[in-house]
Amino acid sequence: MNRSHNQLTETELEDLLLQAVSNALESQQLTAWQIARVTQYVEDNLGTRIRVADLATAAKLSKSHFARCFRASFGVAPYSYVTLQRIRRAHELLAYTTASLSTVALDCGLVDQSHLTNQFRRHTGTTPGRWRRDFDPQAAPQRCARQPGRHSTAIAND
Repeated sequence: MNRSHNQLTETELEDLLLQAVSNALESQQLTAWQIARVTQYVEDNLGTRIRVADLATAAKLSKSHFARCFRASFGVAPYSYVTLQRIRRAHELLAYTTASLSTVALDCGLVDQSHLTNQFRRHTGTTPGRWRRDFDPQAAPQRCARQPGRHSTAIAND
């Protein structure tokens, strides 16, 4: 078979296309610096409104591309990740402070105590008050009397 140097066989072309698709799929995940920046942004701003657009800006991506990459990297949508981090923070505050449930809710970026209770129950199967009563203080350092700061907050999925 006589072909010029610039021509590709059908098999070679298919291999190149498969490689391109593979590279595209790999690039659908966030890089290490993007993950670090986004997780730090969430941690630093749990007590405030966190929008997907803000996370995308931190990762230097468009909103839609960020959402796809985030899901590919974390296995959950950005909104779900933020909610899980809010519940994690609530666990910490319930365990180590004597703050009221309303204050815990606000410090975790939830609108009010009712919102905290609904989200907490959905993710843990129990209410924050019951979880705090059942928490074993012997298994953790003594609670401090520090009261978390109040923040005006809302959860946003836009």
